[in-house]
Order: sequence, then C-alpha cells, then structure tokens
Amino acid sequence: MLSICHCGTQPLTTQHLSLRPFAPTDAQDLFHNLTCDVQAAETLGWEAHTSLDQTTEMLREWHNSYKDNRFYIWAVILSASDTCIGLVQLHEIQEEKGCCELGFWIGRAYRRQGYAAEAAQAVLDFAFAKIGFPEVCALHFAGNLGAESVLRKLGMKRCGLLTSHVLTADGRVKDCVLYSLRCSVK
Repeated sequence: MLSICHCGTQPLTTQHLSLRPFAPTDAQDLFHNLTCDVQAAETLGWEAHTSLDQTTEMLREWHNSYKDNRFYIWAVILSASDTCIGLVQLHEIQEEKGCCELGFWIGRAYRRQGYAAEAAQAVLDFAFAKIGFPEVCALHFAGNLGAESVLRKLGMKRCGLLTSHVLTADGRVKDCVLYSLRCSVK
C-alpha cells in the first residue's frame, strides 16, 4: 500500500532560491517575467496574459487553492533580489498509481543559470521525501531543449514520445516527451 502524505505547498530553500506559496505581491514580477511573455507561454501551451489583472486573478485563484493540501505550486524567488522569477509545481496527481507530474517555468531573463534545475530538484526531493511519491514524471513539448536539459540534470529518464498529446491555446496540436524518475530511497 502506498504511503502518500499530502501536506500542501511548504516553503523550501536552496542555495540561490526561496520556494514558497505565491503571494498577491508576486503579481507584478510574475507578469513581467513570465505570464506576459508570448514565447514563454507557448512553451506551456498557455495564452500570454495581456494585463496585470489577469495575473492577479490567477494568483487569487491559486491563493484560494492553497487551502487544499494536494495543491502544490511554488513561487521561485531569487534570494539575492527577492524577485519572483518563475514557478514549479506538482500536478496531475494520481493517487492510485503513486505518481505526479513535475512542471517548471522560469522567466527568459533567468534561464541558463541553473535556477530551473535548482528549483525543480528541491521540489523533486520534497515529492519523494516529504509527500512520499514513489515516482515523479515530467513532460515537455518535443523540441524544447532547455526543458530536456533540466530533466536530464535531475536524473530523469526519457520514457517515450506522446504524439498529438496537447492542444495548445492557439489550437495547435503538439507532441510531448515523457520523462520519469523513481524514488531511490525506500
């Protein structure tokens, strides 16, 4: 029997980052660094936000969801400047299979500096050690070499290609690459 113990989004700290639940005060940074960026939104299949109000509303919805101990979305805060540079999440939780999906999104100005891997590693460790998931999966759009590099740094193994897996906000159908990692600590 699986021993999964949901505990909600807990604060985590790494060498360069603080990971914590989003606060309303993160809206400006999140909008500027992520949600208004059309190219960045395309990597997730989202529509870019055209106003700060859209990002503020999204954060309001997330804030209400933090009451659920199965809701896991962290703001990625650069400790040196106290700037929100991205997010990491655990979603697509499948209790019966004992797995969830890891997702991450770092603003373009902060990519290629190791922050995505650093934040994702902290959440991966949390998923295994604190929640008790025996397996964590991740997907990225085929051709997203940055995401592929991060997942490989995390030790995740490529499991396959899911053809025509996602319908994006703009109506395109995209293939996704599936990665997985099983917990090595019993």
